Amino acid sequence: MRILHISDTHLGARPRGIVERERDIYDVFREVVDIAINSKADLVLHAGDMFHDAELYPAPYIVAIEALSRLRSAGIAFYAVAGNHDAVKPTRNSPLELLHRLGYIVLLSDSSEPGVRRASDSSGFEVEIHGYSYKAVDKLLSGSLKPSQRSILLAHVRLCDAWSQRYGRDQRLCSSGDGVPVISKLPRGYLYYALGDLHRSWRSIYSGSPIAYPGSPEAITRDDYEDVKRVFLVEIERGSIDVKEIPLKSVRPWIYVDAKDYREALQKIYEVEARARYMNKPPMVIVKVRSRIERNERERLAGFLEQLAKERKILAYDGPEVEESPPQSDRFESSSANPIGVEDAVERIFRDPEVRSFIIDTFIRDKLDGETLLKKLLESQGVVQKLFEEPEVRKLLQNRLR
Repeated sequence: MRILHISDTHLGARPRGIVERERDIYDVFREVVDIAINSKADLVLHAGDMFHDAELYPAPYIVAIEALSRLRSAGIAFYAVAGNHDAVKPTRNSPLELLHRLGYIVLLSDSSEPGVRRASDSSGFEVEIHGYSYKAVDKLLSGSLKPSQRSILLAHVRLCDAWSQRYGRDQRLCSSGDGVPVISKLPRGYLYYALGDLHRSWRSIYSGSPIAYPGSPEAITRDDYEDVKRVFLVEIERGSIDVKEIPLKSVRPWIYVDAKDYREALQKIYEVEARARYMNKPPMVIVKVRSRIERNERERLAGFLEQLAKERKILAYDGPEVEESPPQSDRFESSSANPIGVEDAVERIFRDPEVRSFIIDTFIRDKLDGETLLKKLLESQGVVQKLFEEPEVRKLLQNRLR
C-alpha cells in the first residue's frame, strides 16, 4: 500500500495580502496531486488545515474540487481531519464537510469526536485509519481509540516537544503541565503516525513506528520557510514500512540576507538580483543587519529592495531589520534575573510561530496607529483566532472570567 501524507495546505490563504502568494499555495497543491497520481498512491492522508478558513470566496473551492476530481478519476481516496483553521464552528459548517458530502473526500473528524475508516489497496491489503481533528486532541491523548494490528493515526495536533525541536525553542516549555501535548502521551501501537499542524517538517520514531509532520507545502509565514518543502510517501508491505521524502518543486523561493553591518548588507542585496535569475519564481527576501545602521543607510537598503520589487526581480521583502540589543526600557526580567528582549519574551510565551510573527510584526515592529491596527486584525482573523487558543492567553482569560 502506498500512502501520500500531506498537511497544512491552507487553501485560500493570501500571505501578506499578496495575490501571487495565494497562487503559490494553489500551485503547490496541484503539484501534490500530481505526485499522488505519478507515484500511484492508493490513498492520500491530509492531517488538517486543508483550507485557511471556513469563510472563503469561491477560488479555493474551485482549485480543491478540480484537483480532487483528478484524484478520484485516478482511483485515489482522500482522507482528512480538520485543523483549527477549517474545523466546524458554532455559526458555520466546515468546508471539509462540503467536500465530504459531494464525495470528494472522506472526512474522519472535524469535531471533538474521532472517526475510524478502513482502507485497502488493489491487492486487498487493509489498514484502519483513526482520525482526530484538532478539537479531539484530548480524546487522542487519553487513548479513546485502541489501535489494531494495522492501524494508522491521522491527527491535527501540535506536539510541544516536536515543535520545540523543529523550531529551536526551549523544550522546558513542554513540561509546564499535564495539558501540554507531548510525544510520549500518544497511544502506542500504530503502524504510522500521520500528523499535522507544524509548518516545518519533522520525522522521528515512536514506539518502533515512524511519526511525522510533513509541514506546510508552501510557507504561510516567514517562520514556515524551509530550504526544501516536502511530502511523505509511505509504503507499507506486510511486516515493513518505509517513508520517503518527496521534495516539492513549485514552492516560492526565499532569500535570507544576514549581514554583520551596513556594508555587508549592501553587498549581499546587490547579489540578490543575480541569485534570483536562476530561481523558478521571484523570491521573497528577508534582510537582517546585526549592528546599528544610520537612517540614511536603512533608507538606501530599502530603496534598492523596493526597486528590485518594482522590476519584478523579487516578489516582496521584509527589512532591513536591525538585530541590536533593545533599550533598557524595552526589557524585563526573566525568572533567572537575566534581562531578555521583548521579542525573546514573545517567543518564550507563545507556542505558535504564526502568532509570534503576527505579534512581533504588528504590535512591536510596525507600531501601527489604531485604524491601521484594526484593519490588520480584521484581515488576520485566522491568526487572531489562534492567538486566543494559546495556552497562556486562555489561562489569562479564564482567570479574568472567574
